[in-house]
Amino acid sequence: MDTTAVCQALLLHPDTPGSALETARALLDFASAYRPLPDLTILITDDAHAAIARTQQRDQRVLTSEQARLMEEACALYERLATTDPARYRVVDRRTVDERQAAELVRAWIHNARTGLDCVREPWQGPEARCMCCGRRADLAPA
Repeated sequence: MDTTAVCQALLLHPDTPGSALETARALLDFASAYRPLPDLTILITDDAHAAIARTQQRDQRVLTSEQARLMEEACALYERLATTDPARYRVVDRRTVDERQAAELVRAWIHNARTGLDCVREPWQGPEARCMCCGRRADLAPA
């Protein structure tokens, strides 16, 4: 949902970062009326120019100036969006941590997020449905 909100906001407001942030938040608020937002969203961010260089090297193609600009704007908007909900977002900034530190942060956040979580099933599947995470029947899962 975050990616959709960021991309749509940038398409609607390409030259007004404040409006793009407001629109991204509004889109997430709208989506949350139909489905809860994730409890935890991990944003791994980096210098936009470094990310663009890695993308071009990985994909073996040069981005157009428009594609590069969209990636730069998306990077900035993701970072601003994460500050609006610090309870949900955890940010790994690759400009300040190395690969090993980044992996440890992500591992710890994921491990801690599982504490006390109930099993997950789609309501439309009924009471006999299996948990989407662990595969146990939801009515047999620990509360």
